[in-house]
Amino acid sequence: MSGRIQALTVSVVVLALTFAAIGLYRERTSPLSERVKVGAYVHLDGHPYQDPLAADDLRQFESQSGKLDIIHYFFIWGRPFSQAVTANLDGRDLMLSMKPDAGLVWNIKDGGQDGYIDDFAAEAKAYGRPVYLRFGHEMNAEWMSYSAGSKGGPSAADFKAAWRRLVDRFRAQGATNVRFIWCPNESDFPDRAGNHMEDYWPGDDYVDIAGFDAYNWTNQLPRRGDGENRTFNQIVVGPYERIGRITDDEIWLCEFGTVEPDKANWIEDMFATRSFPRLTGLIYFSENDQRDVQRDWRLDSSPDVARAWRASLAKRSPR
Repeated sequence: MSGRIQALTVSVVVLALTFAAIGLYRERTSPLSERVKVGAYVHLDGHPYQDPLAADDLRQFESQSGKLDIIHYFFIWGRPFSQAVTANLDGRDLMLSMKPDAGLVWNIKDGGQDGYIDDFAAEAKAYGRPVYLRFGHEMNAEWMSYSAGSKGGPSAADFKAAWRRLVDRFRAQGATNVRFIWCPNESDFPDRAGNHMEDYWPGDDYVDIAGFDAYNWTNQLPRRGDGENRTFNQIVVGPYERIGRITDDEIWLCEFGTVEPDKANWIEDMFATRSFPRLTGLIYFSENDQRDVQRDWRLDSSPDVARAWRASLAKRSPR
């Protein structure tokens, strides 16, 4: 009898611990809508590609799609940091993507850009607010001239050396408000030794946030990307797991998008997912890109899409 009681007691304890573990797991993996910073790159037809939205345009966009935590745009290397800051930020954080060319990577590595970097870092430090700097994104993709996958491009070792010099110069200026986002493409193009995302990792000491880019290209014509219609979980799981093996840093999805006709449901399912506990940032790419990939990624491509995004943002804790 005592043996049965002992076995029963052990079973109860194991069951209690199991339910406790489940409870902790659920708490740790609350819906994305409750635990992520949300930002967007927003491009309106007829507006410059390298400049942020005017204040009135941003207010109009957010009136439909909800207020963002982070404003993202692409900033040309060589411009002073002062040109990156506009009055329309209004409490939002700033994310800048700076895309070099192949020669610039070598020049940074060799110290030829130290003066510009120091000036930029000093201005960013004086700004005081958080700045997220994404340098050389999608470096494992052949369409970037600074990729080892691109003909004549720098090696991954060259890229890492340039990255480390860039970070070291910012730190020497005391620009601790600038956080560096390392951001490969979700897949390696071409998939060969020396061009895998892991080859470009500069080390934990040189990265604040590990990000990646991934899109749901769908099977629409003209065929683009992988030509598959994928859920949010499907575009995230592969790169998320690979990056998770590289580092313990927080992870952001720095560029992503999806298209009609199921865009509103796709967005709702994304914000509802309880997967990916280390995913802490979502930066959407909102543009009707008919120049290049013939995809309408906009967050306001229809009233239903805007409502789905706005309603999901409304569920978040106040920021």
